[in-house]
Amino acid sequence: MKKLIDNPNLNEWSRNAALKSLLGLVALDKLKRDELIDYIRMLFHSSLADDEDFLTRLVETASDIYPEELMQEINKAFEENKVDTFCVDKAWINRMMAMSV
Repeated sequence: MKKLIDNPNLNEWSRNAALKSLLGLVALDKLKRDELIDYIRMLFHSSLADDEDFLTRLVETASDIYPEELMQEINKAFEENKVDTFCVDKAWINRMMAMSV
């Protein structure tokens, strides 16, 4: 899955599906949440995050795992206007964070 996600030459929808599939692996206890957090953090700091569509999908995926540990990266993406707020906005992130309590 990670090879698909990490390849910027592949279709963005395929890459997004692979990214979302990692959430399923966490739900099935096949991947530890901490490992997914670390991987997403690495992606936020990689050259892949220069692509605003990819970064938006990354923020969306992070929001699905109650991303307290990733808030610095998420906030930076919003501050730099690199997130398509039609897809995910700061209010959505805040609602997801409130659900994690």
